[in-house]
Amino acid sequence: MSLLAVDDLDLRIARSGQTLLRDVTVSIERGSIVGLVGESGSGKSMFSLALMGLLPDGVEVSAGTAEVAGRPIFRGASRSYDTAVRDRIALVSQNPRAALNPTMRIGKQMVRVLRQRRRMGKVQARDEARELLRKVGISDPLRVERAYPHQLSGGMCQRVVIAMALSVQAPVLIADEPTTGLDVTIQAQILLLLKELMADGDRAVLMVTHDLAVVSSMCDQVIILYGGQVMEVGPTQDIFHDPVHPYTRFLLESLEDHVPSADDIGDRVTESSVDFSLAGCRFAKRCPFSTDLCHREPPLARRSGTRTVNCHHRGVS
Repeated sequence: MSLLAVDDLDLRIARSGQTLLRDVTVSIERGSIVGLVGESGSGKSMFSLALMGLLPDGVEVSAGTAEVAGRPIFRGASRSYDTAVRDRIALVSQNPRAALNPTMRIGKQMVRVLRQRRRMGKVQARDEARELLRKVGISDPLRVERAYPHQLSGGMCQRVVIAMALSVQAPVLIADEPTTGLDVTIQAQILLLLKELMADGDRAVLMVTHDLAVVSSMCDQVIILYGGQVMEVGPTQDIFHDPVHPYTRFLLESLEDHVPSADDIGDRVTESSVDFSLAGCRFAKRCPFSTDLCHREPPLARRSGTRTVNCHHRGVS
């Protein structure tokens, strides 16, 4: 059974009925790191907020199901968020300094979380907080616990946020652009830390990012998202070496070290914003292979082994 299983999830704007995410299906196994990839505006962060029960006012789950560790995330016909599962998913924010309370010392913030979420006594919570700080590679936890967020570097704040995510013992971590704003050296340290935390095989990570280099080095599986629709899903190395969906090919051709070939489609992809009102594939306006069918009907899911390509005209063999 998947640790996180999302089937045909739809999100819509309640007032207008416009669909933001359509038929999003995600499956994450214990011990794996899965990349959710797409350019800005593709719906990556909105998907994460839905799983955390943090959707903005006016946006609602309109269809689909989601479970974490076998428990439904949404309940009833209204698909309201079930707060009982909140301790099973933890978020590592893309802006760690903003995720921390600027008026409170780090140690006090961590102790508060441990006392509220794990019902620890004050002394036990303080000891656990220090141990968690050590676990994320902070060699001097006593100094850090006395500091305010503004007194720490961005990389150190990110380590603290990861420690707080671990403190609730959630089996699923959502890492939303976890290296944004960090220099290259610190980025590598944070990514290595996340990989090390997965070594025991008890957790799973959904890494939300637009950085394909990070996905290539970190993720076992990748989900390609565009305009709130899944374009392609499969093992990372399979997709990087043999992209099938036109949008996946376009993304990979955008990499700096890509060597142009006669088969490249980048020059044939039309520049256009996402049209969320389209009944069919939302990449259809830009795709060089699209036909009238692509504009009228949602993408057809074509599956082969561990690969899925949602496209009317490009299928896995």
